[in-house]
Amino acid sequence: MLLLPALLFAFQNPQAAPATPSDTAHIVIVATTDIHGRVLGWDYVRDGVAPGGLSRVATALETLRARYPGNVVLVDAGDLLQGNPFATFFGRYDKRQPQPIVDALNALQYDAVTPGNHDFDFGLPFLRRAAAEATYHYVSGNVQDSTGTLMFAQTVLVPRGPIKVGITGLTTPGVMLWDRAQLAGRARVRRIAEMAPGAVARLDRDGADLKVVLIHSGFGASSYDTSGIGPENDAGALAAVNPKPDIVIVGHTHREIRDTVINGVHFVQPKNWAQSIAVVHVWLAKDSTSGGRYRITSVHSDLIPVSNVPELPRFTRRFDAANEAARLWAATPL
Repeated sequence: MLLLPALLFAFQNPQAAPATPSDTAHIVIVATTDIHGRVLGWDYVRDGVAPGGLSRVATALETLRARYPGNVVLVDAGDLLQGNPFATFFGRYDKRQPQPIVDALNALQYDAVTPGNHDFDFGLPFLRRAAAEATYHYVSGNVQDSTGTLMFAQTVLVPRGPIKVGITGLTTPGVMLWDRAQLAGRARVRRIAEMAPGAVARLDRDGADLKVVLIHSGFGASSYDTSGIGPENDAGALAAVNPKPDIVIVGHTHREIRDTVINGVHFVQPKNWAQSIAVVHVWLAKDSTSGGRYRITSVHSDLIPVSNVPELPRFTRRFDAANEAARLWAATPL
C-alpha cells in the first residue's frame, strides 16, 4: 500500500534503548476518540464528502498493522454512538443488528473502548445492547449501575507477545447532569479522582506490563457547578494517583494533545470525528531485578492526521446499505 506523506512519520521508529532482542518488546497503541457516528467520510446534512471518518482510519490501520504485525492495540476514549444524522438514525429509528457503528469498530478489530457522556444519550438499554454486540471490550472504572456495581468490566488485559497491556476507562461525571433523565435512579458515574486509583491498582494486580487509561474527560474548567458531582475535566488527576498509569488517552474536549508528560505519565488526545489518530510507540525490556517482568524503556507518540486519507474501499462497501438508508432519512423533509 502506498504510504501517504501525512502518515510517514508514524512509521519511523525512534531508536529503542539497547537490549538483547529476545528480552525486548515493542507495543503500538493506536487511539481514536469522539468519533460521534462518523463511520464514513460523509456529511449527511450537505449530502457530500466530509473529512475524517473511520473509513479513513481503516486505511491508516491497514498500513500500521502491516508495518508492526502483532504489535498494535486499538482503543477509543468514548463518544462513539451519538453526534451526527447517521448516529441518530441508527440510535432512534433503525434497530438493525449489529448496530452499524458497533459493526464498524468490530470490523476494524478494536480492542477496548470506554463510554463517553454522549454514549448514554439514547438510554442505558441502547448502550448495553451496543456493548453486547461488540467484539471489543467496554471498560470503565467509574460507571456503576443502581446497585453500585460497575456496569462494565473495570479492566481488561490485551496480550501482545510476551506483554500484557492492561486497559481501564473513566467517564466524566458531568453526564449525571446532562443525561439525568436517562441515568437518575439507574446509574451513577462517580468522581474520577475517587475511582481512578482503584482501577489503576487493579491493572497492577492483574500483572499488566503496560497500564493504559482511556479517559473521556479533558483538561480545564468544568461547565457546571461541581458540587456533589465532581469535575467535568479531571484528566490531570491521573498524574497524581498511586500507582500511576503509563499512557492516558484523553477525550471529550475535541482538542488535540501531543505527547505531554506530567509526573511521568504520558497524555495524548487525537482529534475528534476521526480527523487524526494517536500512535504511541512503547518499548519495553525484561528487568532481571524484578523477577523477569517487563519495564518501559522508551515512549514516543504523535498525532497522525487522517482527515483526507483515502477511504478503504473494503470497509466502505460493508456499510453501503446503512449509508444509503441514513442518506435517505436525512434527505426526507420533516
